[in-house]
This record gives sequence, C-alpha cells and structure tokens, in this order.
Amino acid sequence: MATLPKRLVLLVALSLCLALGAAEILLNPGFENGITNWHSDGFTLSTDTSHVHSGNAAVKCSGRTSKIQGPAQIVHLKSGGYYTITGFIKFVQGVNSHQEPVVTVALKPKSGAPDEYIRVSKHSYMTAADDWVQIGGNFKVPNNEYTQARVYVEGPLPSADFYIDDMSLNEIVVSADWKADANARIEATRKSNIHFNFHLDSNYSPSDVKVRIEHTKHLFGFGSLVRADYMIGTSQQKYKDIVAYMFNWAVLQDYKWPFDKGTQQHPDFSRAVAATDELKRLGLNVRGHCMFWAVPGHEPSWVTPLSGQTLRTTVDNHIKYMMNITKGKLAHWDIYNEDLHGHFYESKLNDDSFSQHLYRAVHAADPAPKLFLNDYNVVAQGISTRAYLYQINRFKAANLGLAGVGVQSHFTNYAEPDMTLVKNRLDVLGSSGLPIWGTELDLAAHDETTRATWYENILRMYFSHKSVEGVLFWGFWDNYMDHDRAIVHGPSLTLDKAGERYLQLTKQEWSTHVNRSLSAGTSFTVRGFQGNYDVIVLHRDKPVKKQSFFVGKADTTVDVTLSGVPQQIQVPAKVNPFHARSVDDADDGEAVD
Repeated sequence: MATLPKRLVLLVALSLCLALGAAEILLNPGFENGITNWHSDGFTLSTDTSHVHSGNAAVKCSGRTSKIQGPAQIVHLKSGGYYTITGFIKFVQGVNSHQEPVVTVALKPKSGAPDEYIRVSKHSYMTAADDWVQIGGNFKVPNNEYTQARVYVEGPLPSADFYIDDMSLNEIVVSADWKADANARIEATRKSNIHFNFHLDSNYSPSDVKVRIEHTKHLFGFGSLVRADYMIGTSQQKYKDIVAYMFNWAVLQDYKWPFDKGTQQHPDFSRAVAATDELKRLGLNVRGHCMFWAVPGHEPSWVTPLSGQTLRTTVDNHIKYMMNITKGKLAHWDIYNEDLHGHFYESKLNDDSFSQHLYRAVHAADPAPKLFLNDYNVVAQGISTRAYLYQINRFKAANLGLAGVGVQSHFTNYAEPDMTLVKNRLDVLGSSGLPIWGTELDLAAHDETTRATWYENILRMYFSHKSVEGVLFWGFWDNYMDHDRAIVHGPSLTLDKAGERYLQLTKQEWSTHVNRSLSAGTSFTVRGFQGNYDVIVLHRDKPVKKQSFFVGKADTTVDVTLSGVPQQIQVPAKVNPFHARSVDDADDGEAVD
C-alpha cells in the first residue's frame, strides 16, 4: 500500500489536533529555538543542551532574586475556557533543600482592574534528587474579558537554580453532554452479561414458574464514615440499620493514633476493633483511617518531641501493635495521610524516604489489606493533581504494596462541582494504573434540592470512571456533621432530597431487578449491574428456591436446577429502615419483565 507524503501526514495530524482541541498554544514550548517567545524578569534565562528532558535543548533559570521569578510566555485564552498546562522541571545538582515549584496564570482584565492570578499547580518537597518531574495542572478561565494571559513557573527559593523543558498548553475539549457520556461509560463498565439457564424436571411446567432476580450488593464501593460508638452501642439501632441498608463499605477514623483511648504504655483501640467486627457482621467492608498523618499536629502529644532512633522504634512498635489487633479485619488501610502536605516523620528523622518505610513495614506485617495513599487538592481542587501522580508512581515503582489511591473529595462550599475539571483530574490520576477511591466526600448547599443535584453529579462521574472503584462519604447524618452537607437529618434520621437521590441512584437506576415468567423461555440473558444477586424461583406464585450468585466484570453463566416436588420456602423480607414497608413491596430497580 502506498504511503502518504510526510507533508500530508502532518496536515492530517494537525487537523485532528485542532478537531480534538489539542493544538499547542505555546510557541517554542520545548525551547528548541532557544528562549524565543519566552520572557524573564530580572534573572538569567539561558539555553542549556546538557540537561534536557527531550529534544536538544532546555532552559536554565539562574540568578533569580525572588521566588516569583521564572520563565513566562504571553498567550491569549478564551473567556470561560478550560485548559491543561504542563512542563518538566529539574533542579541543578546541589539543591538539597525542599523546593515548591508553582505554575501560575496571570490574567489581565480588559476593564483595567488588577491582574487576576490562578495558581494552577504546586509541588512540595522537591530536590535535585528527583531528576525531571512533570508539573502543571488544569484550570478554567473565569467568565470575564481579558486582554491577555501570562503563564509562568515560579516558587523555588531564589538560590535554587533549575531547568525547564517541554512546556505545553492545550485547551480541554468540553463534553456537549457530560451526563450522557457518563451514562454510556456506566453501561459499558459497570454492567456485565448474565446468561441464565433454568433446568426443570417433570414436576415443573415453565408456565407455572416465575423468577425474581435481585441485585443485593454492588461490586462498586458505596460507603461512608461511621461513628464507632454508634455501631457498638445499643441506643442507635436505627443508625446501624441505615448504615447496613445504604452502604457496602464503612470508614472508621477511630484508628487514628490520637484516638487511642489508652496510654503510651497500654494503647486501647478496642472501640475501633469492636465497631469493625460489628460492621463486618452486617456485611460491610471496612477501611481503616488512618495509621499515621503526615501533617504536624496530628500525632499523639507524647510523640511530638521524639526524634532519632527513639521515634523510629516508636513508629515501628505502633505498626506492629496496629497490625496485630486488625489482622484479618480491614479491607483497606490509609497508612500515611496527606503526605503531599506534610512531612512530620520525614523531617524529624531527616529521611525523605521514611513514608515508603511505613508502607513496606505494614505490608510485610499483613499483606492482606489494600494499602492506600490519601490526599486532598487532587480532584475536588486540582493544585496538587500532578504532584500526587508523581508520588503515586514513585510508590508504585518501589513495590511497597500500594494497592490504590484515595482522592479526598471535600468540594468547595456552596459551589457547584465542575465536571469537566473533575473528569480531567481523574483521567490524570488514572494513568497510574492503580484503582482510585473517592474518599471523604462532602459538599455544602443551602437547599436540599441543589445538594441532591450536586451529589448526584459527583456520584455519577465517579461511578462512570473506569479507574474509580468506590466512593466514600465523610459522614451522612447531621447529628455529627454540618447540616448543609448531610443527607440524613434530625433525631428521627430522616432522609432529605439528597439522601433520596442517593438511594434512587444506588438502588434503582444503578441496580438490576428482573421479574420474568419462564413461559417465554428457560434460557435468557440479562445485562445487569455488577455485584451480588439472589434469584428467587416462584412456583404458582410461591417461592420454592433461592440461589445466590456473583457478577464480576466478566460475563457470567448461572444455572438453576428445579427438581422434585415443589416445596414452599421462606424468603426473609428486606426492610427499608426509612419506611415501614419492606423493600420487596417497593417498585424499585432496573426492572425487566
């Protein structure tokens, strides 16, 4: 077959980039033409060919007198437009102190008002040992008029010289209907084909047999932070019933070191362990949050003054103790919370790799629970998304037992979450190949209808994303959280519209319930949501058999055999704790007649 001329190939590629909104906006983004189109302000910006990320050249930034100085380029951006800006940074040898490079966009309003600044990204705790690191993030331009924008890199201390290479600025393509796109992804990724074969002996006529196929538990994780004291006490039975009804996962923060109810010599996490046992008895998976916290001030007061080998030994002893009392109980562990935003143990021990030691030690003590990073400003806000990806990939490469990443989902108070930015950030983090869990989900809205819509949007986006395996609320009842964030209210634990929307999604729209007569055939296929199921067989409208099965990501075949004289069985009613009637009486679910 004849090959296309190179010029035509380039034109076709350029046309595709333009159609996809991926055309490069920066001029000379890789510095192959020296510093052309780039500006400096009072420091030396020079071409360097000995330290490059790709190509033949990069730029070196030296002689800076202020943290705000760095390479800059003037560009024109659309009002209300969405963009991704990235680049690579490397510090010169000898820069051993922690640096915080920042990517910033300065917008000049047409009105003549002062410049507006968007801090797109920030990386913390970088040194020359990190070699080339990708920086940048995504952002939306406000819906105002601007005459120009200036994109630049700033942040390192003036004494820290650095190289920059392979900068890039692209417009993000905005979905014309993000919800329809999400629904299509849900159909493709959250459902599987279930092939049913019913085998009937002579005691059963197909015309006398009906089947109910009930989706009883999601494969995808839907969970919440729960109160340990409510789970082990006897005064909050309705609370326990609601937890078991609404969720298949639970988070306990009572495993935090400062939550120790004992003493330095005799720790006591018995409440957390008892609550874990009760949650498991109710059929929920449990996530422990969190063994250590990187931000100073979140350790026991007696740990704060420790240092050196004493601190190392204390930490290792705490790991041994916690892994002993939780062995076989926890499905997930948040080991070192918010490591992007604090370095308490690393700083005290002068060991930047100590966070990796924590994961290695925990995994060696018990390989069963899946170990997680957990951090903020990575999806709900995006200033640390690329920094998180860098950390995730480092941990993954070190083979420490890291099994997933938690993205804290505290969305901005009283502001609608932006689905374009959320999806783009999930895409970035998903490139690591590790499962993502939306953790600590909450948002605030004054009226419950708005709150319902905003929660639905986030849940739909997370549920639709192929890299996300679960989402965990940061509480649900306003008895112990802010009213404007809650979905259940008051001493009677009443659902608001946001709570109703959550149940409508998880138990109806995203759940499969089939009622079918076998008179139409004893073999058929249902495309159903993944998870646990019961199939209940009725002979002349009386239940005679119940069989459970599981549907994973692959197609499943279910064989049900009916033989012998039909005998009626008892099928326990599933009670909705928010209503007096049983769930079996309700008309919920994705029904197929």
